[in-house]
Amino acid sequence: MSEKKEFNQVASPSKAKNRSRPNFFSTTAKIIVKKIAENQRKEKELVTIQQQETVDKLVIDASYKEKAILQQAKQEAEDILTVTFQQSEKMYQAVKHDIEMVKEEVELKKRLSFEHFDNERTEAQKLTKKAEEDVSEMVALANKKTEQVEEELSLKKAVYQQEIDRELGKLMKEKEWFEQYQQQVQESIERKEKELFFESRKKIEQEQIEKATLQNKVDYLKALNNKRKMNSYRIGLVIFGCTVVLSLLLTLFRYSTPIVHVIGICLAFIIACLAFVLVYINLVDGKTEQKIKGIGFQNASLIEKNQMLVETIVNLEKDIKKLIEEKIQLERTKRHSQDNSEFLKIMQADLKHSEMHRRVLESENAALRKHLVSEEIKN
Repeated sequence: MSEKKEFNQVASPSKAKNRSRPNFFSTTAKIIVKKIAENQRKEKELVTIQQQETVDKLVIDASYKEKAILQQAKQEAEDILTVTFQQSEKMYQAVKHDIEMVKEEVELKKRLSFEHFDNERTEAQKLTKKAEEDVSEMVALANKKTEQVEEELSLKKAVYQQEIDRELGKLMKEKEWFEQYQQQVQESIERKEKELFFESRKKIEQEQIEKATLQNKVDYLKALNNKRKMNSYRIGLVIFGCTVVLSLLLTLFRYSTPIVHVIGICLAFIIACLAFVLVYINLVDGKTEQKIKGIGFQNASLIEKNQMLVETIVNLEKDIKKLIEEKIQLERTKRHSQDNSEFLKIMQADLKHSEMHRRVLESENAALRKHLVSEEIKN
């Protein structure tokens, strides 16, 4: 009985120690699990913060082309987070399984011997350290993936910026070409306006000169006609007088003397000459009337030409109005192109500002990442 009591007294402390050992390992396992869960939560928060900042940054800097890049980056980040979460979950399950196995082994070993307690604790610490190192490696891998994604986004952003600069250069060249073309068109319009003005002025002056010349000819021919009529009237009166005198001489001096005979011959010769002059004047008068009629016909044709010239001037005025409308349209197009260039300049300034803001956010994210990693290492 005494030996049994002594055995119980000796065994009871060992049983108490054996009971305390599982509690210690379970506490250690809980701490490890808690640490892993905290690391996982911090990792998720870090990745979520980084992803949110990246999304905010891309939303600020985004344009129609950057939306596709943002969606791709977001998908890649989600894939990275999914892979990281799955790997962390697998690691957590593996560590949990290892801890359970270690706990079982420790319990078995504790039941067998108290001497392996320190070795088991050391092994558990190694496993915990290994798990922490694995978690740190996973965090570093996630950070590396995030940096790679950021670098890819930066490269794509640079390519997109180059495309925008190239398009802006094209638009500026097109603007310069259009301004040159517009200047040439404007000079051509002004030249055409001057040519049309001088041409119409020249035609009007020529028509006025021709009209004045024809009018002078008509007036001159009318004056000649009036003079011819007066001469014809005077010659007719002289012929009439000579005929009366000759008739009187023939009547009074029936038995003519040589003197009367000579006077009669002279009067007859004078009458014949005057008749010839009268006929000649009438013939010239007919030609003059024909000239007057021809000039009248020319005057009528000149009037028709004048009407045609008026119609031409009206058409020229219409052409000038069209040219003015084209000039106004060119001015509108010029203003539109200037507005487009101003819009592109504003867009380029916004892109530069967003690029600077993105770089500031990247530096802040890097500093925050370093701070979180240092805090995690300290913990």
